[in-house]
Amino acid sequence: MKFANQEVKVYSGEHGYFIRLARTNASQEWENAFFYVKFKKGISLENKSNINVKDAWLTFYKTQDKKTVWYIFINEFELLGVDSKEDTKEVVNQDQEIIIPDMN
Repeated sequence: MKFANQEVKVYSGEHGYFIRLARTNASQEWENAFFYVKFKKGISLENKSNINVKDAWLTFYKTQDKKTVWYIFINEFELLGVDSKEDTKEVVNQDQEIIIPDMN
């Protein structure tokens, strides 16, 4: 599955980069989920970087205990800027035990 021409905010966490997805559930309450993203070797982004994804795809790796870990590999992007204002809600990465290894 490929992605292109998508503007997203990239967060930097202890275990790498991720994006936040949000939606309302059946009770009309907001739910958040987090999706890891990986870039080419040598790419470094600040927390809350806004980017336009030009070329990316959904991929995965298997952990030693055979769990599948999904992430988006962003091959090409344009940096649009970095949010400097403080968010009213802190973003917390809920799944801190999964680490995406350097695959380059």
